[in-house]
Amino acid sequence: MNKLIKLFFIFNLLIVTIISAQEAYWTETFDDTSKAVPRSSPGPNTPTSYKLTLSGEWIFLGVYLGGSTNACGTITATSRTLRMPKISTVQGAGIEPPCYAITPKLEKGIGKLTFKEGRGGINRVVSVYKSADDGKTWTLVAKTDQGTTKCQEITLVINDPAANRIKFANETDGGDLDIEDVTITKAVSTNVDDLNIPLQFTLFQNYPNPFNPTTTINFTLPKMSYVKLTVYNSLGEKIATILSKQLDAGMHSVNFDASNLPSGTYFYRLEADNFISTKKMTLIK
Repeated sequence: MNKLIKLFFIFNLLIVTIISAQEAYWTETFDDTSKAVPRSSPGPNTPTSYKLTLSGEWIFLGVYLGGSTNACGTITATSRTLRMPKISTVQGAGIEPPCYAITPKLEKGIGKLTFKEGRGGINRVVSVYKSADDGKTWTLVAKTDQGTTKCQEITLVINDPAANRIKFANETDGGDLDIEDVTITKAVSTNVDDLNIPLQFTLFQNYPNPFNPTTTINFTLPKMSYVKLTVYNSLGEKIATILSKQLDAGMHSVNFDASNLPSGTYFYRLEADNFISTKKMTLIK
């Protein structure tokens, strides 16, 4: 089983495209020395802009630059992360949740977004949004599910030439988040026929997880394939077959209803062509 990353349940417009030729045009490491940037405790309870040395005007709400202990890579005296406190901490500081951080305006559209989360652990969920109107309205792009492996690079392919802002938010009480090494590439043009064709087989983490009694499982197929999606209990016994049919290439979404099952840990397994992937899910009643 892949234990490296409990990756992403994809909402709305997560378009997989060929981006190998893209180069980063915007990066922020958060190793900032400006005294104007809030540190060590949550900022004011109204959105406030701060100009970071490398990248321009960020908008922070209840977010600050944390210390070096959770920085990824080489830790130095100036190592910092973008710290997003858990909701109870934010409320305790007199700030209405969720706390968030909005990137400076990005003029070239958004292709691929990468970042690292310096804490990891279950229930540390990062919400990522995009905006095409300079932050007036937001569209949810993806959420990490129950945290990620510490300092593992997280990649989202957005490829929206109209998008000009990204927002990171901590909307749970699972724990503080430490985000850093944010890099964005310019959006690339694609042929209409290519827009919804994934590059590879992918099985995503179910959402929500834990769940009761229903959850959604998403997966992508780069070509027409015969698909089997089965569920096993913790003893390895098959208890349900969700899918067993041929499907077209693209992103697919299925619902799993566990109303007749007891609480516990289950595994779902996708078989398509020569691809096999298994992930864990938890039913709590």
